[in-house]
Amino acid sequence: MGIGVRRLIGAASIILLMCSSFSLCQTIVFEDDFESPVVSYNEYPAEEQDNDPQAQTGTWSEIYETNLEDVQISRDNTNPEPGPSQNLQYAAFFRDGYTWARGNFSSIPDSRYLTISFDLFVPSNVSGNFGMRFWVRDSTDNNFLSRVICGDYFRANGVISHYNSASGQNTCGNFATDQWVHVTYVFDFEYHNYRLTIGQTTYYNLSFWNNEDGFVSQARQLTFQCPVAGSEFYLDNIAAEKVVSPGNNTAYISTADNQWVLWLPMDSEASISAAIDALAKDFHCGRLLWRGAQDEIWAQSQYFRKQNRFYYDLFKWIGNLVSLGTNESAKSAARRNNMEIWAIYGLFEFRGEADTPGFYPYPDQDYISIEHPEWMPVNKYGTRRQCGPIAFCYPEARSYLVNLLKDFLISKDYDGVSFYTYTENYDIRYQDEFGYNEPIVQEFKRRHRVDIRTQPFDKQAWARLQGEYVTQFFRELKSELSPQGKRVAVWLNQDDPNKPNYWSASPLTITAGNIHMDWQQWVNEGIVDELMMNWLFAPSTLEEVTNYCKNTSTCVSAGLTYGSLPEGVDRILGAGSGVESGYGYENAVGYSIENTPGEPLSSLYGTDKYAKRRVLYLIQKDTLAANVSDITPVLNDPDVYVRRGALRALEKIRNSTAIPYMEAALNDSENSVRCQAAVCLGNLRGPETLRNILETVASHGTFQYDFEAVRHSLLAMKAQSAFSADEINTFIWALTHTNSEVRHAALRNLYQIDCGSMPQLKPYMLNILANDPDVYARELAVMALNRYGSDSEVVNALRLCFNQETDEVVQVRAANFQTAEDLEAKFRRYGDLCTRNDFDWGWREIGNRMLGLGTTGDSVLQDLMLQKEDARLAELAWKVKFLSEQPYAYSFVTEEQDAIVHQNRPLTHQWKQTLFHDDFENVNAAQSYPASGDFDPSAGYGSWIQILESSQSDIRVSREKGIDPIERRNHLTVHCQSSENMIRGNFIGDAVNYSIYPQIIISFFFYSPLESTGGMDFVLRNTSDIGTDKVVLQCSLMPDGTVVEQSSSGSRVIPALEFRKGQWERAIFVINFSKGSYDLHLADQDVLNLPLYSSQNWAEQLVFSQQASGSIFHLDNIDVIARGTCVSYSEQDLNGDCRVNMQDYAILLESWLQCNLDPSERCFQ
Repeated sequence: MGIGVRRLIGAASIILLMCSSFSLCQTIVFEDDFESPVVSYNEYPAEEQDNDPQAQTGTWSEIYETNLEDVQISRDNTNPEPGPSQNLQYAAFFRDGYTWARGNFSSIPDSRYLTISFDLFVPSNVSGNFGMRFWVRDSTDNNFLSRVICGDYFRANGVISHYNSASGQNTCGNFATDQWVHVTYVFDFEYHNYRLTIGQTTYYNLSFWNNEDGFVSQARQLTFQCPVAGSEFYLDNIAAEKVVSPGNNTAYISTADNQWVLWLPMDSEASISAAIDALAKDFHCGRLLWRGAQDEIWAQSQYFRKQNRFYYDLFKWIGNLVSLGTNESAKSAARRNNMEIWAIYGLFEFRGEADTPGFYPYPDQDYISIEHPEWMPVNKYGTRRQCGPIAFCYPEARSYLVNLLKDFLISKDYDGVSFYTYTENYDIRYQDEFGYNEPIVQEFKRRHRVDIRTQPFDKQAWARLQGEYVTQFFRELKSELSPQGKRVAVWLNQDDPNKPNYWSASPLTITAGNIHMDWQQWVNEGIVDELMMNWLFAPSTLEEVTNYCKNTSTCVSAGLTYGSLPEGVDRILGAGSGVESGYGYENAVGYSIENTPGEPLSSLYGTDKYAKRRVLYLIQKDTLAANVSDITPVLNDPDVYVRRGALRALEKIRNSTAIPYMEAALNDSENSVRCQAAVCLGNLRGPETLRNILETVASHGTFQYDFEAVRHSLLAMKAQSAFSADEINTFIWALTHTNSEVRHAALRNLYQIDCGSMPQLKPYMLNILANDPDVYARELAVMALNRYGSDSEVVNALRLCFNQETDEVVQVRAANFQTAEDLEAKFRRYGDLCTRNDFDWGWREIGNRMLGLGTTGDSVLQDLMLQKEDARLAELAWKVKFLSEQPYAYSFVTEEQDAIVHQNRPLTHQWKQTLFHDDFENVNAAQSYPASGDFDPSAGYGSWIQILESSQSDIRVSREKGIDPIERRNHLTVHCQSSENMIRGNFIGDAVNYSIYPQIIISFFFYSPLESTGGMDFVLRNTSDIGTDKVVLQCSLMPDGTVVEQSSSGSRVIPALEFRKGQWERAIFVINFSKGSYDLHLADQDVLNLPLYSSQNWAEQLVFSQQASGSIFHLDNIDVIARGTCVSYSEQDLNGDCRVNMQDYAILLESWLQCNLDPSERCFQ
């Protein structure tokens, strides 16, 4: 960037603009810093020399002087001259007769914006006529008054006069005399106005001299004039530049939040364009920070848990908007307004496991942490993995994110990425809880000879080590993005910039953990282009960061919509409701400093949409009177903000004649208008209003309308008065509606407004709970019925649901009002042999209900924790009791308390040996067919000895779209297109001694698609060949969801045992060789003591096959273990295998001679 561009904002901020937050795309058309004088003769004889200026860019076309040296390049710093504003020289202007300097631009600045800046010194004088007149014209001739754009007067008494051909002279502000001040003009040739900034003060929306459309199209010339005899002034650092960007402000748009809660709408091309156009025109924004980019990445990179039905619907709504082009609309509007658009992305936002506190199950998790759980930060005990971050200590994790962002920013044409550094969850319990991943442990041990998992250590050194990996990530990201012209910004903590951001949930908490954010190193290396100071920053923190970034390539911006910022710090403002008002930044709509000039009611019928918006806003403020008939015509206005503003204005008037017009708006083509209509009608309702609002759910429903706008409307209605008998009947109509979306909206919103005062609705909710075929309706009925407290009818219905409901989610939601015995029985279903679909989270909600029973529940959990038969059950009971969590709240503990908790962790050892395992995360090239397009599995334990396919890729490792992962991303797909498919796996090692291991347990997940017309056979054999004999066990999972057992006496359908198609189910076979039987656990059902196919005392092979054409099934997480029970254990059994042997000795040797004495010198005295 050239020196003239740097001087755009003056001497005091040269360096800061050199590292501008975002590109202003400037082209210099005139420049003079007066450092290169020339001898000019003008109207005097050649022998009389005169030091007149020569512009570096453009030309001084006329320097008119009455006397020699009326315009003179000077470096004098003696009174009365001021000395230069910077460098050595400046231009001095005096008037004895007429004096002016007229400069023509080097080219026509054919952009929407033109910026002209200069340093100005005007000596004070009580006469307001002395001073400097500044002209800008769309002409290169010498006529002052032709095609004038600007003719402002900087008077020696400190007053600035603005001139307009229509209104004449007006005082627009003041400036400081007797000192250098920096002056900046930004001319907007689309709206024919400009803003003037002097020092830290800006005057907005100053109209052109002649404001008629088409009168002037661009600027071609500037002129500095001494207006009257006796005037004098001094100039330095003149620069005129055509600027693509409209201003230095940045707008932050959270996007998905806007698409959920009723913030500034961002759900269509119309609403997005309206917002961005206003931000560019009236809020002087040259850049957009757009969080919708993150939503688009998440749509491809995240797994959304369908069992959290509320958030799953939210993600579907947001994902649908992305697919309909909301992000493309934002980029298009930004480019049209010559704005940059940056992606917003969470540096530590990769979401987490299902039992993360919140509304269970936690709604989403990045596939990368599903595939690589070891990349999730872990606590020192290995018992918890942190929701949110991935650990950058893994080079592969850094590489994943670098490539993800590089590819996205380039392919989707974003100008940069802005990282926030909090994570939105309540998982962390104390700041030092996570960060004990193996690479961190080993590196810290290498540097400091301390094991951070077992020994006291320097927490600051540990935090800095974690921060080093973050810095390395930024190095790698910068190296990839910089050649592509993409830039990187990071938000800093407002109190301590060396820590990650707070999450805004109360209380403010650094949810990412103890990571040293080494922004000073980022600045030193130039690997981060911009530091963004978080909202509510401490002034001293911003000063520290700003001072450090001086003379560097890293610039600084700050989140502050209104208020002063240090010079050179760009403003980031929140795009709030004021954007809809038609007023601009300077009017501060919605803030204590609001200043909104009047607008005549007649503007409502003109063509200026911004004027219409202003009229409607003034009506909402009750500062402009209007009738319903004045407003209703604009309910059909083409501008979405005008239609929304009209509804708010009608709500303000509170005249019932407006209700039919407002109800008609419930059918508007824009979701945001329909939402606004529903909300406004909540305060102005007629006899059919509630019915019309709920009918819109069926005709035009969206997530935002159904669950947010309707909620606001009902809350407003309830606040006014109790619902009438007719309105109660409307709720009954909605609860019995054939459209499930209407039932969903009615149930959830009745829960939200606390329907306990409407007993008339209870029978209909009970009927939904008992009989509705829609599982989400049943779940929402449970939530709504809880509003009736301990009503006996409700309690009995919930207890019946808890024990008989087929959907696990509905069961768990009904856990309130259950007995300790029923809660314990349900909790036991989550043990080692769990086949429930909520196996990874439901236990937490049931456990919390047990805790709610007080000492009774606590005693049950203690007993479950101490039992030795079921290791997983004991672990879960311990987690509920000691690692407690509550929805939507932190569960803070100290590090010392956490250590005591882990001392109470149960040690239930099971004597077991893994015989076979495959989670399908590793693949081999095809065995039966060429490798192209065919990916066969490679078992982790054991081996697949035969993969028999009727055609290529009938058996393949895949990531089928629509098939949710169980733990990681891959699974095995088996698709029979013509004849038999079979996959045969042999167990690892020699045959198991079943006198030691009396049981083997075989478990796998399977998914039978709804369209599958065939089943799957599962066979267990006691040989390792590829024959069909020596069968130990055989059963068939049929296409109708039944299970058929095969035995030597024939086959039969197992009574009362079914699985669900179209979702993952877990099957567990427990083979008891000594009894000649097996137990089958499937779909949270247990069938015990089924006979084996033949009497055997061992097994070596499992087989999955299908016979019928059209049969499809998917498999995942196949495990075979041999298990015994350890009835007692020794403290010397270090690996917990119920044996003390050389393996335990090896563990002991790993810590041999380890010493934790302080001071360390005492260790070996």
